[in-house]
Amino acid sequence: MENNAIKVQMGQAIRRLREKERLSQERLALMVGISRQHLSNVESGKANPTVELLYRIACGLGTKMTRILDEADLDELSPSPEGR
Repeated sequence: MENNAIKVQMGQAIRRLREKERLSQERLALMVGISRQHLSNVESGKANPTVELLYRIACGLGTKMTRILDEADLDELSPSPEGR
């Protein structure tokens, strides 16, 4: 599983959830204590959020970290068992 693909999937999931909540990047970034640029980098897969930041983003979105992980659908990136 490629690390970059994981960051992109996570970022896209965060963006979808943020847009569903009708929050701007500026507003969510302010709520979680990061710059808008850093949130933009997370959403575009350029930055890898720490577990703590992922937790703060989930709280800002009014959800749980597991919802972000489910939304990211990282299972589709896993190699098939026969390919191991």
